[in-house]
Amino acid sequence: MTYYWDMDGVLANFHKAYATNKATALSRTAMANLEPFAENVAMVRNLITKGENVYILTKAANENGKTGKLDWLAKYIPEMVSERFICIVGHGKKVDTRQSPLPPRERLSSCDSLFFWGSYFSALNR
Repeated sequence: MTYYWDMDGVLANFHKAYATNKATALSRTAMANLEPFAENVAMVRNLITKGENVYILTKAANENGKTGKLDWLAKYIPEMVSERFICIVGHGKKVDTRQSPLPPRERLSSCDSLFFWGSYFSALNR
């Protein structure tokens, strides 16, 4: 099975960092040090260990944010290979088919579904 996980609000608590300091929330350092949602991170690591196709589908405001997210993944989900890290940089949408590197049959219908499915799997893991 193939799984796509968003980072912000699903694997990492971006909203808390943004609420704390909006001025620095998009920096590489801030992204690399986001608080993880431990249960969801454990679930992703478990899926990877089981051999499932796991992708991270996220967005960053700039290249520094993207690099910070890669730093975060290396710290909390070291099993994630960079080829399965999909990051839209700038003002594009994750579901924008012109920017998405996903094959047509695997494109997601809405960003809300990323959060929903991450939350759904988290609830199943309890």
